[in-house]
Amino acid sequence: MSIPSRTNLFGMSLAKMEMLMAELGEKPFRAKQLFQWVYQKEICDFARMSSFNKPLRDKLQAKCEILLPEVVKEQRDPDDGTRKFLVKLHDGNLIEMVLIPVHGRLALCMSSQVGCTIGCKFCATGLLGFKRNLTTGEMLGQLVLARRLAGETGVANIVLMGMGEPLLNLQNVIHMIETASSELGISISARKFTISTVGLVKQLRELTKYKLKSGLALSLHAPIQQLRERLVPSAKANPLDELIPACRDYIAQAGDRVTLEYIMIAGITDTMECAKALADLTRKLPCKVNLITYNPIIDDQGMPLAPIKVVKHGRLAALRGEAPKKSTKLKPFTPHDFKAPTMEAIDRFRDYLYPRCPAVTFRKAKGLKIAAACGQLVAKGLEEIQVKRKSD
Repeated sequence: MSIPSRTNLFGMSLAKMEMLMAELGEKPFRAKQLFQWVYQKEICDFARMSSFNKPLRDKLQAKCEILLPEVVKEQRDPDDGTRKFLVKLHDGNLIEMVLIPVHGRLALCMSSQVGCTIGCKFCATGLLGFKRNLTTGEMLGQLVLARRLAGETGVANIVLMGMGEPLLNLQNVIHMIETASSELGISISARKFTISTVGLVKQLRELTKYKLKSGLALSLHAPIQQLRERLVPSAKANPLDELIPACRDYIAQAGDRVTLEYIMIAGITDTMECAKALADLTRKLPCKVNLITYNPIIDDQGMPLAPIKVVKHGRLAALRGEAPKKSTKLKPFTPHDFKAPTMEAIDRFRDYLYPRCPAVTFRKAKGLKIAAACGQLVAKGLEEIQVKRKSD
């Protein structure tokens, strides 16, 4: 006889907790108490919920459970103190989250999906493919785990820049931020969150309707539409002439500037042509530019972080015994085309942008020795852990 599965309360909204309490024959105020126990006090044992009588605690125990994701591996970069955590979800899937030291405080880089469906050519996560969206509870779980791991330093800011495209998990992301920012719960201001997106116009328009005050980071990566399409597969369906107004509308209601995340790839996006196009683009919306050097998508042993698929030009025609057809289309980039620019190229690019742009920063990569830098997250290592546990 199978045991009925219990409902995981972690990730449940206040409205759903009110429905739960109604089903249990309890008054609505009990839902607020439960919400506080779960999120504000982080109590996972119903027996410790002292404001509830024993019959209610027993009913909750029979029907519900409170489960968080589990950290199964931690790595620390000896150079800059960045900490990367391999996190196991309830179904065995793996994600990664990162705690990054920034001026004596910690920023949490949180994942929103298992893998990623976008498939950017320069990103190891994109090469993995997509498995599923994270639930509200799985994202909130990363936040709670990070706060515990951060200790007295605490988590100052949360960026959804880990694995996945947040706007393709829009409803769960919104519910996560609303729950986290509730005064009855974790009580972290929505302004402490930054939603990082590759730029999906329809979903960004939908996000704007919710009037969140969270920051917005656009993974621009190229200021020229044709070049952007070669780097970011979704760019063709989300052209810059539609994307920039959508960003402008979001920022107008959020009361902040959008951060333009710009990856610098030698000979591809670090050119003066790109610098001029980027300067022109920044005049169209309130923004600041964050320059990021390309990070190799290899692990600390020099092996690929994710399987690299290379499609050779004309291979199908060759198999058919035909001469490859000439095409007016530019050859798609592969990971083998990418390398980091020199500091001279970075300085030249930055010096052109400023003061033509309102704010320009160069973000030095952190966590490179543990493959925790931008574009390197792939959630590897569970097999090693399982082997170690069997041998212990």
